Amino acid sequence: MLPNPLPFLSCLYLFHVPHVLSLSLTSTGGSLMLGDVPYYVPATPYTTLSSHGLNRLQTVNGLAPVTVVSVTASNNSVGSLGSIVGGFAADDVWNTGFLEGLLVLYTGSGYEPRYFSNSVSLSGSNQSSTIVSIRTNGSRTIPNGPYLVSSSGALYQPYRLYSDFAGAFTQPLIPGPNDSYAALPAALPGIESSAIGVPSRLYYTKTANKPLAGVRLGVKDIYDIAGVKTSDGNRAVYGFYPPKTANSVPVQRLIDAGAIIVGKMKTSQFANGEMATADWVDYHSPFNPRGDGYQDPSSSSDTGGSIRGPSQVQGLFGNRPSHGLVDLTGVMPLAPELDTAGFFEAATIILSFLNKLQTFLNAKSTPLNLTTSWAASKPASAPASLATFLNLTYPIIISKEQTRLVRDPFFAAYAAVHDGRKPFVDPSPSIRWAFGDSYPASALTEAQNNKTVFMQWFNSNILLNNSRTCSESLLLYSAGLNVAYRNQYKPPPPVPFGFSTSRISVFAEVPDVVVPIGQASYNSTITGHVEVLPVTVDILAAKGCDGMLFNLVEDLTAAGILKATQTGRTIAGGEILLKRGMVGL
Repeated sequence: MLPNPLPFLSCLYLFHVPHVLSLSLTSTGGSLMLGDVPYYVPATPYTTLSSHGLNRLQTVNGLAPVTVVSVTASNNSVGSLGSIVGGFAADDVWNTGFLEGLLVLYTGSGYEPRYFSNSVSLSGSNQSSTIVSIRTNGSRTIPNGPYLVSSSGALYQPYRLYSDFAGAFTQPLIPGPNDSYAALPAALPGIESSAIGVPSRLYYTKTANKPLAGVRLGVKDIYDIAGVKTSDGNRAVYGFYPPKTANSVPVQRLIDAGAIIVGKMKTSQFANGEMATADWVDYHSPFNPRGDGYQDPSSSSDTGGSIRGPSQVQGLFGNRPSHGLVDLTGVMPLAPELDTAGFFEAATIILSFLNKLQTFLNAKSTPLNLTTSWAASKPASAPASLATFLNLTYPIIISKEQTRLVRDPFFAAYAAVHDGRKPFVDPSPSIRWAFGDSYPASALTEAQNNKTVFMQWFNSNILLNNSRTCSESLLLYSAGLNVAYRNQYKPPPPVPFGFSTSRISVFAEVPDVVVPIGQASYNSTITGHVEVLPVTVDILAAKGCDGMLFNLVEDLTAAGILKATQTGRTIAGGEILLKRGMVGL
């Protein structure tokens, strides 16, 4: 049994007072410590059980930590309980404090689990657990895992609280009523330590219909979530518009597949690229935990590279899908025609990966000079220089489209309420919008035509579809090793002129997957020490061949050529420098 008092020594309950004249108290749940691990307990129980036998559990403030185990006639022995519970140790929400009690649930009518005593010490556990057997009616499945139970039978699923040490979230979320979401009403001690609550993965089982069951998801704050405001990275937008009434289509599809929304995450303002730290005014840029902890995290939609950029600098798997593959209803637009949800050491790593990939695919690689290929086979009416042809295409499209779809309606509505005033906007979107304003409306039509010409040329000459393999070939490129300190003073954010390899998938509408392939060292001016940063490669395939790329990544991982990245200072893990509190999701 646990010593008295129980290992969670204090409980904090929060109450909301909606109106002084008609006073009412509404519980929003509470936070507690189990041992040295913080948890949030929601106000509404997951279900209510029979209270028979629950009075044998030791409680504090009416709650006892328990582990729920469902059994059948064939696996209700003490040994079976030990085997089941032994697999819970890998879960980050469950801990041995939940072995204060074992709630053994059964639904069968022809048997009842019987044990020799009211308590048991499971194999591998150094503590005694009070056993309570409860027959359920089977009307609702109660998954195994950690719970808190009251003496009256109210059963709660706790959320473990983690610190947002990198400052990546705008607000943590928990499920609310009617399939909506609400702010997590819990906090952790410490400076800038917002709490992120996560449920146990033991509650979820992956199926063909729920392949993402239990996968925790942070949503960029340009995607609508029911019950929650969308800020687009702008304080005026957040304060002006009401909470959304429906999830955006991409978010809803992820939820339908089983993903668990844990919060909204910071975005560069209006999804325009911003560099840490000077470009971020309304909100502070998140920290990149890799290397010395003071590298730019890159901006977070992939219109120009905001999925691939963060993936490249933080060594993550990232994907820009074929354009049009994902319905973006309920997502703030930048440009609908583009939107879609030690250098030598780095070169050696890239060449090594290329050799392994050639062997794995039994294929040959050839260097590609896109400028030369364009000049040799371009449409007759297009100029010989690809850089000249596409120099203004991206900045014209994003600035013209976003001023029409986002800025103008927002500014007009804001001015009508605030006596003609304008809201504050960060430098990066302001500069881009002003650039677009300096060009006539006809410039947008020309830019869209240029994008279409390039897309048709590229998809007919470079990455062709193939009836057998989907994509006749693959195109690879790498950003190399990207050292970009966030503490350096920088010039004003520029207009994003030009064309580069990162814009290929943007204009050609082809899928582009980022894969981490290793890490390279650099001499950090922050720590005065040799640190390491990720090295990644982008792989492009013909339009519509997204599934082919996903299968390739899965096969390369199974073959050991690619490896799953870990949380921490390096892609292999390790303690994060300058972290603020508990970490890991």
